[in-house]
Amino acid sequence: MKRIIAMLLASVFILTGCETAPTAEEAADQSVKKVQQYASDSASGEIKNMRTKISTASATSSAVKSEPSSFTLSFTKMSAKLDSIALQQINQMLPKLKMAKHITITGYCDQKAIHNATRAALARANAVKTEIVKQGIDANLIKTETMIKEARHVALVESE
Repeated sequence: MKRIIAMLLASVFILTGCETAPTAEEAADQSVKKVQQYASDSASGEIKNMRTKISTASATSSAVKSEPSSFTLSFTKMSAKLDSIALQQINQMLPKLKMAKHITITGYCDQKAIHNATRAALARANAVKTEIVKQGIDANLIKTETMIKEARHVALVESE
């Protein structure tokens, strides 16, 4: 009786082992599935990384674009001519100006010091506008204004 039980147990173990052992074809299928899953997971990870990089770059780019900036160019009391320092300032600000959606140039002139202050202030604003248009900025983005109530001899360039 013990022999019969031992033989039954042995045959159960043998049959169980045969049933669970995969064939070569099944093993190959499982390997292919694992490789495909790994490739899919890797691609998903890479796609997520690329999306993150694109989002970060986009956010940075829009932050740079939407950040308003301004700079002031000085003029001598009786002049509307841009000197070499003003030209250097314009060249330094050119990348931000090229990304701007709107540019406002306000020419200032002291009405107490200059007889025709409005004309002088406008000449200063137009001198700056002419220079930045010459550097490749679209003239349609630029608005010029004058201010004669402040004792300043400058042009203020604001962009956003």
